Amino acid sequence: MFDIFNLAAMTDKTISDLAMLIDKKVGNKKLHLSQFSTLNRTNGLLTSYNNYSTQEGVKKPKNFQSHFTLQVYEARELQKMLSKAGFEINSQYDMKGAPSS
Repeated sequence: MFDIFNLAAMTDKTISDLAMLIDKKVGNKKLHLSQFSTLNRTNGLLTSYNNYSTQEGVKKPKNFQSHFTLQVYEARELQKMLSKAGFEINSQYDMKGAPSS
């Protein structure tokens, strides 16, 4: 099973919906995470940017950043690549879990 985004289905709203904002507090420690993503449609690259902040009590917060990039394919590209690699495609589904061709 592969969980791979379909480039043709990645609308601006879909990209926006990937955003996360998480605030947690455990005892006197706080954690803040924000994530947003961008999509380079020409190259099929989905990049997500993470910003973390941790703070203990009244100490100065510590900030960290990271990012990761995923290659995104159109459904027909993915089918071709998987078939060429010897995989049998049993089924394919859209973002809502409905069968897709």
